[in-house]
Parts: sequence; C-alpha cells; structure tokens
Amino acid sequence: MSIARINQYYTELAQIKETSLRRPFAELLSYFSKEKNLRLVDEVKIPNSKKQPDGALMDIFRFHYGYWEAKDLEDDFDKELNHKIKIGYPTENLLFENSQKAMLIRGDQRETCDMTNPKALKALLEKFVSFEKKEAKDFKEAFEIFRKEVGQIARVLKKMIENFVGTTEELIDTEKKYNAEFVLAQEEFFELCKISINPQIEKSDINEMIVQHILTGDIFRTVFGDAQYLDENNIASQLNKIEKTFFKESLRRDTLKAISSYYQAIKGQAATLLAHEEKQDFLKTIYENFYQAYNPKGADKLGIVYTPSEIVNFMLDSTEYLLEKHFDKTLSDKNVHILDPATGTGTFITHLIKKLSPHTLAHKYEHELHANEVSILPYYIANLNIEYIYEQKMGHYRNFNNICWVDTLDNTDALAYKNEQKNLFKNTSLLENYQRIQNQNSNPLTVIIGNPPYNANQQNENDNNKNREYYFNYAKKEGGVDGRIKDTYVQSSKATKTKVYDMYARFYRWASDRMKNDGIVAFITNRSFIDSSTFDGFRKCIKSEFNEVHIVDLKGDVRASGDATQGGNVFNIMTGVAIMFLIKNQELESHRIYYYNAGDGLSGKEKLEVLKDYRLRDLLQEKINPDKNHNWINLSVSDFKTLLPLVKSDDENAEEEKLFHFSTLGVSTNRDEWIYDFSKKNLQNKVNFFAKKYNEMLEKHFIIDGDKIWKKYLKKHKNKNGNGKNGNGKPQLVNMPKNWGEEIKWSESLKNYFLRNDLLKNKLLKLSKKQIIIANYRPFVKQFYYADQVLSDRLTKNHFAMFGKNLDKKNILMGFVFGKRLNFCAIATNLLPNLAT
Repeated sequence: MSIARINQYYTELAQIKETSLRRPFAELLSYFSKEKNLRLVDEVKIPNSKKQPDGALMDIFRFHYGYWEAKDLEDDFDKELNHKIKIGYPTENLLFENSQKAMLIRGDQRETCDMTNPKALKALLEKFVSFEKKEAKDFKEAFEIFRKEVGQIARVLKKMIENFVGTTEELIDTEKKYNAEFVLAQEEFFELCKISINPQIEKSDINEMIVQHILTGDIFRTVFGDAQYLDENNIASQLNKIEKTFFKESLRRDTLKAISSYYQAIKGQAATLLAHEEKQDFLKTIYENFYQAYNPKGADKLGIVYTPSEIVNFMLDSTEYLLEKHFDKTLSDKNVHILDPATGTGTFITHLIKKLSPHTLAHKYEHELHANEVSILPYYIANLNIEYIYEQKMGHYRNFNNICWVDTLDNTDALAYKNEQKNLFKNTSLLENYQRIQNQNSNPLTVIIGNPPYNANQQNENDNNKNREYYFNYAKKEGGVDGRIKDTYVQSSKATKTKVYDMYARFYRWASDRMKNDGIVAFITNRSFIDSSTFDGFRKCIKSEFNEVHIVDLKGDVRASGDATQGGNVFNIMTGVAIMFLIKNQELESHRIYYYNAGDGLSGKEKLEVLKDYRLRDLLQEKINPDKNHNWINLSVSDFKTLLPLVKSDDENAEEEKLFHFSTLGVSTNRDEWIYDFSKKNLQNKVNFFAKKYNEMLEKHFIIDGDKIWKKYLKKHKNKNGNGKNGNGKPQLVNMPKNWGEEIKWSESLKNYFLRNDLLKNKLLKLSKKQIIIANYRPFVKQFYYADQVLSDRLTKNHFAMFGKNLDKKNILMGFVFGKRLNFCAIATNLLPNLAT
C-alpha cells in the first residue's frame, strides 16, 4: 500500500507546476505519519526558537518528532542544508528534500535517497516517521502509569472525603470526629450546585468534583503558570477552600506520589510551548486523555467533541451574514447578546473575540458575551482561554465575568433564578456565580451558538451511565426541557417509538424557548434530525417556530455502511453531523427551509476545506418543501397510504379493512446470553446464578416482610422494631443502589421492577423448570428459552394470547424484520419468536 501511495505521489508530481512540488510531498508524508499516530503540521516553530521549518511531525501531545524542509531544484542542496543546521535546525531527525533527492539527518549520520526510486523513498520515509523521541516516550510511559493508578487514587480520595460526611447538627456531638470545617464548606457548595447544576444533585456528585479539582489543579498551574486562578475564580476558589480543609501538603504528596511522574512530564512539555494556542491545544488533549482515564463513562455521557476552527469560523461568519440579512446588525453591534450554552473549553467565544473589532470588544466582553459550562474541568479551561485571548488582543487583562457554572438545560423559567435570593449564600464567591446566572437570564439573547453534547442513550444498562432527566416536577415528569419536548416534539410525532430526548435535541428545545424575540440559533449537532422518522415531530415544530432554516449537512455517519455519500466525518466520530441555523424574524410571515449537502463522497478533511473556503452565502442551497409527514429530504410520491393495511391502526374506533387483526413485536429480553441457550442444563445454571445475585441485591437494599430474607435481615442487623414495614405496611427501601454490579445483566425495566415496593413480597427470583420452553431465537435457529416476565423486558400478554399460558402451544404466525441495520425479510414460525427473528 505504501508503494501504491508513492506512485500516486509521482502521478501528482507530473501533473503540477514545479513551484507547487511541496504540497504533494506534504500529503505523502502525512500518509506515512498517520501509520505512527503522528501528524504533519505546517510551519510550526521549533520549541525555544524562532526557526520555522516547512513541517513538523507531532503527536497529540504536541511533541515534535522530526522536521521536514523542502527546497527548490535550482537551490544548492548541500549549501542550504548546512546553512539550516548552522542557524539552529535540530539534527536528531531532520528530512531535507527537493523532489529529486532526499537526505535524512540523525546526528552525525546522513542517509541520502534517490526520490525517483519508490522502494528507497519508502524505506527513508518509514525511518523518518519511526523515530522515537525520548521525552515523548517518557511522557507516554508516565501517562500509562497515570491511567493505571488514577482510579485507585480517586477511590482513596473519595473514601477519605466520605469519612468526613455528616450534618451540621451532628457537629454538636463532640464524640464524633467530623471535620467541621470540611462539612460546612461542602454544605455551602452543595447549595450552589443544586441551583447551578441540578436540583436532584447528591453529595456523592460534590465529592466527585472535589476529587477532579484535586487531581487537575497542578495541571492548570503547570500549563498556564497561573497559580492565582485557583484562588480567584469564583468556583475554583470554593473547591480550593474545601480541599484545604483536609488535603494538607504532606497528605497530598503521599496520596499523589504514584502519579507524580505524570505531572512532571506535563510540566516538562508545557515548558516548550510558547504560543497560547499551543497551550490551549495541549490542555485540551490532556483534558480528554485525563477524563478518559479517570472516568471513561463520564466522558461518554458528556459526549465530548471539540470543534475544529474551520467549523467555528464558518458558523460565526454565517451567523453574522444572517444577522445582517434579517436584522441589519453585526456580531459587534451593541445589544446583540451572544451565548454559547455548552462552551466546553471556550472555542466559540475565543474565536469570536478574535473576530470582533477592538473598538467594541471591551463593551461586548463585559456585557454581551455569555458562556455556560456544567463540567468543572472544561469550565476552568474555558475561563482561562477566554481571558487570555482577550488580554492578547486588547493588551490588558480583564476578568471574564459572564461565564456561568450552570447546567443550561436546567436554567429555565420554571426554576427560581429570577427570584431574589441574595441571602442564600454567605460565601461571596458562590453568590457571584448565582448573580452571573441572574444577569444572563435578564438579558434578551440575539444569538445562541455552539456545539452541544451529542450523547443520547447508553448501550448497556450495566454502565449506569444514562443522561439525567430534565423535568421541573420529577415525580409527575412535568415541566422543564423534557416536559417541553413531550408537549411539542413528541406530541407532534406520528412515530411509533419516539426517542427525541437526545442531548442535542434538548438543547434545540431549550434554545427555541429561550429565543423569545428575534434572533438566531446556530448549532452543529448529530444529523439524525434531518431524516430520522423519530424526529418528524421535531421537524414539524422547527418549521412552525422559526421563519427561516438553513441546514448544512456534513453527513459522515460511519454506521451507514455502504452509503458512499456519507463520506468522512469532520469530528472523527461514528455519528454524522450537520450545522443548522434557525432564524426567528417576526416581520416574516413565511417559514422557509434551505438545505445544502456538503457530504457527498468527501473525506472529513475535504469537508473542512469546504467550510474554510466558503460561507453560507456562497453555498447553492436547495429550498425544501416538506411533505405532509414532515419529511425534509428523500421525498417521494407514494400511494402507500391507499393500500390495504396489514394490521389494524392504533385507533380502536376506526372502521377499516385489514389483513391481520392481531400483531405484536417479538420477545425482547435485553439479556439473551442469560436466558437463551442450546443446552437446557446450561440455561438452568445461568438462571440459578442470576437469581442468586438478584436476591442478594434485594437483601442488601430492602427489608422484605414475611420472607426468609427478612428474617435473615433482622438477625444480621439486630433490628429492634421487628416489623420491617413503612407506614403503608409495605416493604421498605433501605438504600437506593448506587452500583448495580456487573455480575448479571441489568436493564431499565429490571431496575424499575426491582424498585417497585408494592410488588416486593413476590419479587424473589427462583428457577421454575416449567418456564423453560423451546423458542425461535433467530431464523431457523431454535434454543431453550427461560420464559419469565421479570427477566424478559418484553414478554407480554400478546405473546401468551398467541401461545397459551405456558407459551408451549403451537401457533402459526408471520414475522417481518426491517429497519436501518437489516434488509426487509419475512419468516413463518410456529414457535415464540425473538424480536430479531
């Protein structure tokens, strides 16, 4: 493959002018670099030097592995080479070439290559990109130690913190050895979090933030060299205050000793980075890798994706174009309030600061630029980045007081942000964050722009990694963003199964409601809203709520295998993405939608080049006329609705002809590996093990009346009451499970069944051989199946109606399988079928 790529290089070389010889070689070198997880970066300065070669080989942590310098054919090759070395070009791994001749310098050794010889060129390039830099190797080794040890250190810190937990009333009891200073500081911070993040937040979440703060404080001090930040920022200072109540210097040194090499490695690399942009990139990479090592589930839950500058600039410039077109305003104008509701590390705001006129920036910065972030680490980074970029542009430092530590999706009218509660916080730093939120909410927004999280649903219930719900009334599941989604997107949908509670859909719902007057919402998100049947209600609402919609479809859905039009992904993720601009202009009566397909067959890099070279005004967009089912693209004329239905509709009162009078989905277990098997004996063993572990969880978390477990619980815990009932005479939940364990396969329905107190008396699992039947597991594949409604998420009365109370009666039925992942197929069976049959 490498030789083929070199031959492609020769072809490109023959087709271009001599003055453009550098670009094809750079692309060839990039190809070889990727095989070593390196990238070729153009014209990067050598650390601690003003020298700037044509290219540098770098890894994700910005370590330099070698330098490339291109020369013209008319240059004196040896003379130019010696000159570069004389003025300070490093010679540990330096590649010189002029498209005919190449030389690799390693210290005193020089290796020359005829570039017209593909085998020789291949060998030289492989040697160049295979160079191992000692500092980078040491850094990776330190990171592997960190990856291995950080989990245990975090557990130690959490345990240390939990030992201090108590209420303020308990502090009066002098026999109890609580850390009074810690508990008071934690309680105060807890109140802030309930307002800023989530009314349902728990103390364990606070402890998690304290641990993250401890583990990353040294990183911020090292990379930015700004120790004052952790003392002055309103959130960082409070966490710093809590940390100091128990984590003294000697304890810090002993606890973090195992990962001290990681901090030293960061310090060494940070010292080589001079430009703030390099420090920003380095810190983002450190953050990503830290979070993946420390809390991979949390990283997935946040759906962390950082936005390339090409996308950010395209969105900012296109938003300004739409502002001028509709409202005769610019981003620099007064009274144009701009919010990034999920700012991450501050990318959109920092790019905007660079674009704004210095004459208007001071006012915008102080009054009209706003940013929100809920995760503590990126909040720190965003604050530092924004303030630094402002200082670089304006020549003086100024605090950025408009970044709020808040969960944007909870910041709705339903909550109490507008109420005057100035006496809520004794601590002025916590009051400051609360006042920032109030200030933001008091201003009408003109632009809401950013890259919201994408994560929707966990793949495995055992991950315990679901995105939280967003209701004002959690008990009744009313109000809040999720309540609004239910009342709008879901209510307007005709889809049988509507899942529109993705994080990005929540941000669209929030922004649509927050944009009360004229303005623009600009997000880059998952593209499923464009053509997914689930999002038909979303599309209907977007069209009715906004006067003009512009969609730039970047595609790149890796899961859409076989679809060449998807092309590459601009984020290097599995999910396709799209940019959407929503304009609310009350002077317009029309509601128009425009679509541009920027994804046909292009690589992710090529799509970024399109966004770099063009703006929305330059794109030839197609006007969309949605059909009656609210489809936007792939429209077709069909008489499908006039055909005879296979089964009756959801309308019980409808009088209609149909082919079948009864239909249902197949059995869905969410734990096939546990309750299907070719061996009856193996199946019995698996179910017995599952029941044992499930019942142990019941014993751990519940008092169960009238059962052996209840008696065992009394004996074990010496309970004096002896009844184990709550006021309603029902079994009592002792404590909510935090960790469901991974020994058995949990699902949402099994967890809900576990927690329903009214059924607890009958909820012990016990193997019944009568429930083992033969079922159709896959087309033409029979297996033993344990037909239990507790262990199967979908084993319904419909299945018993078809196959009798023991599910063992023969009945002939037709099964249909269709969807995105499977072509349409049909099968006839006389056994109970699985959903995938």
